[in-house]
Amino acid sequence: MGKDRRVFGNNLKLFLVKKGIASEDFAKKIGCTEYELCKIMDARLILDNKEELAIADALDTTVDELF
Repeated sequence: MGKDRRVFGNNLKLFLVKKGIASEDFAKKIGCTEYELCKIMDARLILDNKEELAIADALDTTVDELF
């Protein structure tokens, strides 16, 4: 069984709220649009390991913490 993308998206939302980061600002930081970020958070856009790592790095956390 693969990683649960819904958990990743929900935890991503939680991290953004906890850190007080606007989704528009975070999307720019990781090099995507706000629409694409919403798709990631809704588990409608599948990321590769490199993209997951970039998101974790931008939040000063680990990929494991997002899953």
